[in-house]
Amino acid sequence: RKAEDYAINQAKALIDKGLTATDVQNFKINTGQAVAARFNQFLMDVYKDGADEAKGELPRSKQRDLVGVRFFQGLEPREALDYFRAKADFDMKGVIDQTLTERVRRSLLQFMKGGKTMSEEVDQIRRIFEPFVGDPEKIGVSGQVGIGFPPGEFAPENVLMAYRLENIIRTNSIDAFNEGRKAIGDAAGDYVIGYNYSAILDTRTTEICRFLDGFRIRKDDQRLAKLTPTVLYNCRSILTFITTDDLPVEFTDESDLDEGVRMVPAGFK
Repeated sequence: RKAEDYAINQAKALIDKGLTATDVQNFKINTGQAVAARFNQFLMDVYKDGADEAKGELPRSKQRDLVGVRFFQGLEPREALDYFRAKADFDMKGVIDQTLTERVRRSLLQFMKGGKTMSEEVDQIRRIFEPFVGDPEKIGVSGQVGIGFPPGEFAPENVLMAYRLENIIRTNSIDAFNEGRKAIGDAAGDYVIGYNYSAILDTRTTEICRFLDGFRIRKDDQRLAKLTPTVLYNCRSILTFITTDDLPVEFTDESDLDEGVRMVPAGFK
């Protein structure tokens, strides 16, 4: 919301003084860093939640083995800190300071062509931000679906939600949660020998998660990185432990693992 207010106030100031092409070119929203910092902390909190839950699933004797593994005292693995900081900068700061900046710039260029009032331009900027900040006063047609909710789910009050922002947060939170689980799996040593891909099966489940559900992947399999949820936007799947207590274990065929990797959208991981 602060980013939206900043963009509107900057646009008003430029229009008041006489908007020029140079103004449009130099226009930039610069509030993304604060959002990214908060998002980074959120991801670290979810990472710790995932690790905490995973640790609680181990036998007490194995939990005692992890006493010296400091996941929860501000000494998180450096790789995780760096990873989530980069994710926050890319997914939040990049969206606000780059994507939304470009959209507002295009809108200001259209304003320069004439035919719009300042009030109409402000409304246009609000529409640009609407998928990210929502509008609690905007009510859709009774029974309308898909307003900030997954396909097929009805909005309880048909309020326009911040669906783009929710998409980013939901997707990245599952990613962070599973990375926390894997951190405990790695710390548990040879006791954890692999992971089971567990999908939520309902009308929202995608083809790829239906295919991957029940996959059993060895912990040292290089394909695990590609097949760790999330494997697409709004993925809700998690990895569960396969341990020496589960032996003998029949791991998923090589050909099926390769097919699963091929199904992950290009550029997603």
